[in-house]
Amino acid sequence: MLMLMKKNIKSAKAELLAILRSPVLKRLSAGDILVTVLFLLIASISINLFRMDLLRTITLQNVEPVGYVVVRENIVQRRFIDRVLWDRLATESPVYLGDLIRVAPFSAATLYIEGNSIDLDENTLIRITRAPDGETLEIMMNEGNLSLATTAESRRVSISIGERQVLPTARTILNVRYAETGIRVQVNEGAAQFIDLEEEQVREIYAGTLISFDPSGIELEEIAAVVMQHPAFNARFINAAHAPFSVDFLWNNVRLDSDRPLRLEIASDRSFDNIIYTHENLDTQTQIAVGNGLWYWRLFSGNNTIHEGRFTIIDGAGQQLQSPVANTVFTYTEGLPILNFQWDGVSGAVSYILEVCNTPNFLTPQIQRHSQATFFTDSSLGPGTWYWRVKPLFPIAYTGTPAFSQVSHFRIEQAVIAQPIRSYEAANILAQAQEQPIPPYEPANIVAQAQAQAQPARHRETANIVAPTQPAQQPAQSHAVAQPQPVAQVTILPPPQNLQPTSGHRYTMSDLQTQRRINFSWQPVSGANAYILTIYRQVAGYRQQIYRTLPLTRTSYFLEDLRILDRGAFTWQVEAVSRGADNSITRRGIAAESTFIMDIILPGTIQIEGTADLFLPAPQNLQPPRGHRFTMSDLQVQRNINFSWQPVHGANAYIFTLFRHTIDGRQQIYRTEPMMRTSYLFAELPLLDRGTFIWQIEGVNMGAGNVIMQHGNITESTFIMDIILPGTIQIETTGALYEN
Repeated sequence: MLMLMKKNIKSAKAELLAILRSPVLKRLSAGDILVTVLFLLIASISINLFRMDLLRTITLQNVEPVGYVVVRENIVQRRFIDRVLWDRLATESPVYLGDLIRVAPFSAATLYIEGNSIDLDENTLIRITRAPDGETLEIMMNEGNLSLATTAESRRVSISIGERQVLPTARTILNVRYAETGIRVQVNEGAAQFIDLEEEQVREIYAGTLISFDPSGIELEEIAAVVMQHPAFNARFINAAHAPFSVDFLWNNVRLDSDRPLRLEIASDRSFDNIIYTHENLDTQTQIAVGNGLWYWRLFSGNNTIHEGRFTIIDGAGQQLQSPVANTVFTYTEGLPILNFQWDGVSGAVSYILEVCNTPNFLTPQIQRHSQATFFTDSSLGPGTWYWRVKPLFPIAYTGTPAFSQVSHFRIEQAVIAQPIRSYEAANILAQAQEQPIPPYEPANIVAQAQAQAQPARHRETANIVAPTQPAQQPAQSHAVAQPQPVAQVTILPPPQNLQPTSGHRYTMSDLQTQRRINFSWQPVSGANAYILTIYRQVAGYRQQIYRTLPLTRTSYFLEDLRILDRGAFTWQVEAVSRGADNSITRRGIAAESTFIMDIILPGTIQIEGTADLFLPAPQNLQPPRGHRFTMSDLQVQRNINFSWQPVHGANAYIFTLFRHTIDGRQQIYRTEPMMRTSYLFAELPLLDRGTFIWQIEGVNMGAGNVIMQHGNITESTFIMDIILPGTIQIETTGALYEN
């Protein structure tokens, strides 16, 4: 960029010389020449100032920040020292010595600098610098409302208000308000020194006290007020329960008339048009219980407002888990399945903790990951039942501990490819599946008869099948049928009826775009208290199990993970079972089955005859690895990102797609045409800003005329752009740190 600017400056100088030497110049008046030269001079000076500004920005990249933004609400801007342009700050943006920070109306921000928490209210302007001793952090306050909280580990800090300074001790919480009406300093906890540099006076301010000055600097001795000890002016609480949150209000009265009790009002808007609670006849404390959200409060003495503030209650009771859906069974044949964990985002959360364990107590989690996104992909889990949960993490400005979500579980099973079943084996297999072996003295056709009575007509050809261990042609068997013996009662539940979708139902792309799930339902079976749903893919002469639920306690099931389905025919079965008190299956039933067809063809694809495996395998070994973080130093060395992957068998081209992760989901920002290589050099860096991005790669088979003959399964990964471009403005809705 610097080289380009130097080139532009040289070009401007060359053009200026060409104009001066041009014969046209001889026909211009002196005034025209003067105006032209003046405008060219202004343009040259502007370009030079911009170049110097950019040089300061690049130099700043090597400067260590003193802190970062913890919470940002609406518009908060920063201007570097010796700069003209303003940046718009985002959460986790760094702040530097010399920064000028301003907070717009209806906005707020919390900074964490050298262990000190600094809360800035709307219409506040401060500068971050060092005191003359070179050690103390100095906050120079020009206007607004500032709250400061120090800890035992935080570095020493001072607040400068014109010719006055406030020096808090460790473990102190105080509030400073500087406006046209004067200065007000109150200490909620701990103590502070108030220094008048002009008068060279030092005084101590302790918890529960305040001092106030009018615009001319005269201290107001008779002011009637309260010092709020709890909550802080802009307190933020985490509600870890699904219930209203109790907030304690505690204050000290300063020269208030004891005969005039106080009134507290709570509203959901800053103008107090929608007052939710009113507490009358208060002395120095009260308690309220409110729901999650932003709340405004004010204290009245008579008709006069003597104190006001706001607080936020954030939902930390555990978010909803989206995928995998509870009770889902993932089936694989060779490689372990790829699982996509997804959950709802929580407002105010900066990251999440995902835990996956083979026991519901999570003593030794198999997966424990910290994620800034609301999704995580893994393929390391083997067969068994797995439990998972998620917990949001909030900035240090929030008080309280969030809770984990409700625990969900799923199961992974390795499928055995079934072989075609010969008809004479049906009765014996059915008896084994029902765990009810046929007694030697029992007529072998009892099971077949029960099945013939309950099964649809297409299965009744098994009614006369005799078990292989008792051939039908043996005389002894025929004699046994002629002379009945005591028969044990067959405890077989009948098959469910009225299966929906009906057999042969065809799903198209328009169906799935309207309703992104398939609803299976059936009628209840007498004697059953649970049902098991199984889905098979029809593959060249046999069935391949791809999905199986744990016992369901309802007569319907929504299949939401449609990624397990592709174009082709599928069979689904539902079996009624009876479970005991320990959830073990005591009686099984005859499975009823139906079929459906997935008639989904992605644009540009054709069906491959003889198989339902429409898609090519997913690419593997994606680089950069998942979660890789790119910084400014990375992009300064190499101004592009190299994506690569292993070749896919059957693919001769690949499609690269890039998404930006936003609070509203993923947003596609880039997609290539099919390219015949296993890497892609992405140089469109202006499309990227600070945040999380998802990239996908799909292998395809290209035919004549560049027509896609076969699509592939898509593999995706993520990367993080940890970049801040100084002198730029953040776009609120996308999290971008700059605009063109």
